[in-house]
Amino acid sequence: MNRSFSKIRHIQESNLRLEKRMLSEQVSTTPISGQTEQSESMTNNVAKEGLKNVTPQMVESPPFDGERWAYGFGGEFNGIGYSWECNGVEGMGGVRGIGIKGKIISDKNEILSQLTKEEVTDAQKGGNFIGFVENGTRGGFVIYTTTSNKPKCINY
Repeated sequence: MNRSFSKIRHIQESNLRLEKRMLSEQVSTTPISGQTEQSESMTNNVAKEGLKNVTPQMVESPPFDGERWAYGFGGEFNGIGYSWECNGVEGMGGVRGIGIKGKIISDKNEILSQLTKEEVTDAQKGGNFIGFVENGTRGGFVIYTTTSNKPKCINY
């Protein structure tokens, strides 16, 4: 009787360990209906931290889909959600509403004057900018780092 009990207990413990392992290893790659997969996100408070999260891949790639809200903008690039909060950045104006669709643009600071159609002499050499263009318009804005190491916005 002890032997039978011991075997049953061993089987139960084995099954329990197997279930725990299966639960801990289980990863869902498909979202549940009505939900989206959660992706990594990176938020940059530009006024406090300076301009960050403008990757070389962004600069080399075409503009990507994004949204603008009050004093910020962002979008998903290569499976990562990026957002730039720009309240307090020189030249940045807020907009009413949320979810304004557009494109996130980025490139080297050297083309700022060409893009904005105004002479930009205070851009940090070798730096990159990030910006937003609303769908259906020709203008937008860019955020760049100045030679005094401060973020600045130009609307064009």
